[in-house]
Amino acid sequence: HGEDTNPPGWLGLCLSPLGDKPGIMADDTTQIDYSPGDITGTPTLVEDTTINDSIFTSFGELDWAQLVALANLDVTPLGPNISGTEPDTTATGVCTKTTLNNWGNPVEPAAACGDYFPIIYHAGPSVRIQSGGVGQGILLVDGDLDLRGNFVFNGVVIVQGEFQTQGSGNRILGGVMASNADLEEQSLVGGSEVQYSSCAI
Repeated sequence: HGEDTNPPGWLGLCLSPLGDKPGIMADDTTQIDYSPGDITGTPTLVEDTTINDSIFTSFGELDWAQLVALANLDVTPLGPNISGTEPDTTATGVCTKTTLNNWGNPVEPAAACGDYFPIIYHAGPSVRIQSGGVGQGILLVDGDLDLRGNFVFNGVVIVQGEFQTQGSGNRILGGVMASNADLEEQSLVGGSEVQYSSCAI
């Protein structure tokens, strides 16, 4: 969905929405199948034949390796299946930023980890995130990403391989870039949703 939307509970933290975006941008929109499904935005689909692999490895003055080097959470040691990402605080209410499963608190921005927006990196080749976790910031995956089971993330997700979501309740507020370098299918099934949010970005 390309309509600019503020995350729930963030109303006092966000500027006015900046304007709607396309629901999907791709180099070939004839390869997009969304039935059943729903794509909205202004416009709904945009075909841009200049989109190529380099767009997913060059970010202004940074390349992919430099962006990865900025990550403050390398979650690769958690393995290919990650569950239970949630805020972690000490007994005195201080956000514990060294915990690999602590990806901030997008649900309660006034809480201890509400202002923690980590850059999270997984080296792949594939990772599945599931079991009702939450997170915020920037998620970098050097391979395939599969979201399952009520995962909520506010921010930017950049995937160098295949992006899939399955099951109900998965929601990304912000934006997703998926390279699809090997012409793999980008699929969202079940009750999954990607919603543009300039505030989350």
